[in-house]
Amino acid sequence: MRLAFWVNDVTDIKATQTTAMMIASAAARDHEVWVCGVTDLSLDARGRVVARARRAHAPLDQAGLWAMAQRPPVEVDLISCDAVLIRTNPGRDQAHAVYHDEALGLAEVLQRRDVVVLNDPAGLRRCKSKLFLAGLPPKVRPRTIVSGDMTLLSQFVEEASGPCVAKPLVGTRGEGVFKLSQGDSNVQAILSLLSQDGPVLVQDYIPGAEHGDMRLVVLEGKPLVMGEHMACVRRVPQQGEWRSNIHLGGKAQPGDPTREQLAVAELLGSRLLAEGIMLAGLDLIGTRAVELNVYSTGGLRDANRFAGLDFTQPILDAVERRVAAPTVRTGQ
Repeated sequence: MRLAFWVNDVTDIKATQTTAMMIASAAARDHEVWVCGVTDLSLDARGRVVARARRAHAPLDQAGLWAMAQRPPVEVDLISCDAVLIRTNPGRDQAHAVYHDEALGLAEVLQRRDVVVLNDPAGLRRCKSKLFLAGLPPKVRPRTIVSGDMTLLSQFVEEASGPCVAKPLVGTRGEGVFKLSQGDSNVQAILSLLSQDGPVLVQDYIPGAEHGDMRLVVLEGKPLVMGEHMACVRRVPQQGEWRSNIHLGGKAQPGDPTREQLAVAELLGSRLLAEGIMLAGLDLIGTRAVELNVYSTGGLRDANRFAGLDFTQPILDAVERRVAAPTVRTGQ
């Protein structure tokens, strides 16, 4: 197959990232693999979607990634690709927000010309916002409000039965996330600060969050499983911190989801698949989903390490099936 991976920036890929692992596995299968950043995409005068892309060759360790990034890019007509895998992360690249929006439009052009695009660009538009959680059943998400109105936000915090969590509507890695308590003199200041960049999301703090969350990967609507092992990790906050993000010092431990958590994963996985989201990461605290990661789903490095397996293999199997069977290309 001829595959194209879209990333934020080709020069910023790390071998430890799930995206790099997928690229390496695809190259190891002898697929023709091209990698490009969102600023490398264009619609040319002939109506072609083209990319200034670099070829990925196995083996693809960190040195191989560096060598790939240093090679001069080659113009690739993406219509000639069997599949395009969107592995961008707009939340970490606000400087190129317009390029990320343009990329989804270009991906839809490719879809109309029978190129398999994963995840579905229209689905990514619908599911990328934290607002998507608000449309889920209350039993699987925290009570939530989204607004730029300071009065409404403050009232939500004061009327909550316990602490609340406030965060920007667009963000990642736990940045700009605050825990608020009733009567706290800093509530107004924090909400005002967050609202400078747009609407603010405030939700009930879920008891037990201080003990960590569960990152569980779903593939084609189901938890990603190889044999008896599941692609999931438990993320535990460092001492004195309630946020479990790895970039904030959280530590990964083997995940052991409960039956109730697996039921939630099945429900959310089926909802996402209906939106064309083949691959996603769910962040659960107890049986409540606090984040849906529909772009560059991570977590596989630690999941691989704990299970002694390579979870990128069933992902690539799914891509190959979709290329071979046009009836399942859209993920519906």
